[in-house]
Amino acid sequence: MKDILIKRLKKHDEAAFEDVMNKYLPLVSNIVYNIGRDKLSKEDMEETISDIFVILWQNTDKIIEGKLQGYLCRIARTKALDLLYEVNKKPQTLDIEELEMQSDFSMEVTAEIDDMAEILQNLIDELPEPDREIILRYYYYQQTSPMIADILGMNKETVKSKIRRTKEKLRLKLKERGYAP
Repeated sequence: MKDILIKRLKKHDEAAFEDVMNKYLPLVSNIVYNIGRDKLSKEDMEETISDIFVILWQNTDKIIEGKLQGYLCRIARTKALDLLYEVNKKPQTLDIEELEMQSDFSMEVTAEIDDMAEILQNLIDELPEPDREIILRYYYYQQTSPMIADILGMNKETVKSKIRRTKEKLRLKLKERGYAP
C-alpha cells in the first residue's frame, strides 16, 4: 500500500500528495513544534511545515520506497533547526576574501555531513526495536525521556539507559567507517 502511494507521489499525483499530507501532517507538526516550542512564532512554525511539504513535492524522485516517514522526519528536523538557527543568528560582516574561503569550506563540509547523515540514517534503520524507536523519538521528534517512557510504557531510567547504550553503539559503528573521533 505504501509503495503504491510512493509510486503515485513520484508521478506527481496530487491526490497521493494530499494523502501523504493527511497522514504525515501530525508527525511533521509534532517535530517542528517540539523543536520550536517557545523559541519560534506559531506563524514561523506553520510556514516551515508548509515548506517541508513543498520540499517533498519538489523532491519526490529522492524518496526511497519504505523510507517516506524517515525522509519527512529528516526534512522536518532540518528545516526546524535551520529556522531556529536563523532566528538566533546575529548579523555578521565578512570581507570578500573570508567569504570566498568559507564558501569552499562550506561545500566540502556540507557534502561530508550529507554522507555522514545518510550512513547514520542507515545505521538507525538497522537498530532493533525498541532502540530504534527510542532514538528516533529522542533525537528526531525531540521528545524527552519521560515522554518516551510514557508512550512506550517503559521505565524512564530504562529509556535513558537505552539512549546512552545505543548512542555508544552508533558512535562505534561511525568510528569504524571513519566518521567519529
